[in-house]
Amino acid sequence: MTESLLLVPIAAYSRLMRVLGVCKLSVLLCVVLLPQFATGAPKIHVITFGKWTSVLWFRDSGADSKPQMIKIRALSIDGRVKEYAIGAPHEVTERLFVVRRAFRVNDSLPEEPAPHWQWQRGGWLLIDRITGRVSPINLPEFDVYYSAASWYRDYVAYCGVAEDGKKTFAIVAQNQPPQSGIKNAAVERRHRRGHSARLSLSGAVVAAKSGAG
Repeated sequence: MTESLLLVPIAAYSRLMRVLGVCKLSVLLCVVLLPQFATGAPKIHVITFGKWTSVLWFRDSGADSKPQMIKIRALSIDGRVKEYAIGAPHEVTERLFVVRRAFRVNDSLPEEPAPHWQWQRGGWLLIDRITGRVSPINLPEFDVYYSAASWYRDYVAYCGVAEDGKKTFAIVAQNQPPQSGIKNAAVERRHRRGHSARLSLSGAVVAAKSGAG
């Protein structure tokens, strides 16, 4: 009788230990596997623009240069300021958009103790909503002072300036951004005299498509 009474607690204890072993194994698998599933899920990036701020823009660095007032705003990704932008963004696809960059440059002389920051207009940026990546777009012969870009889909038209500053070109370029990197292809390039050159974007795109076909 005594032996049978002792066997009951021992059997119950054995079953309890087996259950605890299974629980420990389940917890261990969760600890090992859950981070892998978490890292496999794509991260959602939050891309926002800040409030507009008016700043002075000096077209030339000379003493006689008269500043002009431009409006800039911060471009933030996941709450961190990545760049500053001017003008309205252009939606290329549901994933990609472009916007023109603004930045500050130190205009102080070597003998001046404190930096003298001046705002400048820059080139164009490509922003990927999925990856949160911000990439500069290399537009051939694009001049940050004189070139004004006009966008249609992934085509951009602007007046390009030669390195010597004596020749201008009416240019249409097509940006074909794959999943990684940027590929720029100039599809239309016409010589113009003076900085008053203008290019019809719609006409140039039609001509470029006809030539490509």
